[in-house]
This record gives sequence, C-alpha cells and structure tokens, in this order.
Amino acid sequence: MKFIKAILLLFVLIITVSCMNESDYYRRGIEKSEAEDYEGAILDFSKAIELDKSFIDAYRRRGMCKYYLGDYEGEMLDYSEAIKINPKNYYSYEAYYYRGLAKIDLGDYKGAIADITKDVEFEKTSWLGYAKRGLAKYYLKDYQGAIKDCSKAIEIHEYMGYSYYVRGITKLKINDFKGACLDLEKADEFHTEDGIKCRDTIAKYCK
Repeated sequence: MKFIKAILLLFVLIITVSCMNESDYYRRGIEKSEAEDYEGAILDFSKAIELDKSFIDAYRRRGMCKYYLGDYEGEMLDYSEAIKINPKNYYSYEAYYYRGLAKIDLGDYKGAIADITKDVEFEKTSWLGYAKRGLAKYYLKDYQGAIKDCSKAIEIHEYMGYSYYVRGITKLKINDFKGACLDLEKADEFHTEDGIKCRDTIAKYCK
C-alpha cells in the first residue's frame, strides 16, 4: 500500500511540474527567494527563462539571488541581459539600479553612476537611487556632487537615515563638522542601516 501511495505521489508531482509555465516557475522562484532559498530560486528563475528567453524580471531576480550567493559575475550578466532585451522596460531600469550597486561593490564607481543615473532618470522619486549615486560620487571624491544627490534623496524622503549618513560622512571630507554631525545624528535617529558605523563616527567627530 505504501509503495502504491509513493507511486501515485510521484505521478502527481510529475503531472504538476509538467503543467507549470514560466509564470508558475517565476512565482515559485519569488517564494523561494523570500524564504532565502536562493539556490532553489535560481533553478526556478532559470526554468522560467528557459521557457521565455525574454522574461526580463526573471533575469533581474535571478541576478539578485546570485548576489546573495556571492556570484557577482553571474549577477552582472543577468542584469546586463535584462537591459539588453529591452533597455526601456520598467524592470530594465531596476536592473540598471542593481547593476549600479554591484559596480559600487566592485569599485567601478563611474560605471555605477552611469547605471544608477538611468534609474533615477526613469524613476525620479527614487530616493535610494540618489543616495547610492551620492555614495559612488563620494568614493570618487566628488563631494559636492555627493552632497547634492543626498540632499535630493532627503527632499524626496526625509525620514530615511541612509541619505543623512552618506551626506554626513561626505561633509566630514570638506571639514563641515557641524553639518556632518547634524546629519549623522539624524541618521542615527532614523536607524540607518549603517547604525554602528554612524554611532562610531558621531563618537569620534561630534563631541
């Protein structure tokens, strides 16, 4: 009886999988990525792409999963493929943003600025896009450009600490300690993702 049940279960699984289309694999990939099963998600996004080579967001999401697994080269390839399919698709602009973040991680700050600029030109209220572009400019020592971008991010969304944090550390570079401390205190107040670094910087420069 157990053997028969196992055979029936296997048969049901085979039928279920064979009936899945690219959207089904895509949705299951999202579920797995949200559960942090990135390897499983990649398999499902890959299956969705196999069934539809022009599935832009499957490439983008597969790239994000590869980031979490440390496959930065594969991540970049997926974002680039999404952009190549249709450079002006909504998901392509998100791919520009994430590829820009990857370039920041890899030290390609000019490339990051070019990519993130594509995103903010499309999504003009992308406060995080402006803040991240500001960070890339910070690394290139374009401090005025970084401050301008972070100020724009704050203008769009004034309660996100990350923008204040990047603007604060940038102001330190131009010896605006008063302005830097005000920004860093705001960043700490809004629980920036760099909270520990933020408090350490406050302790060092804002006495």
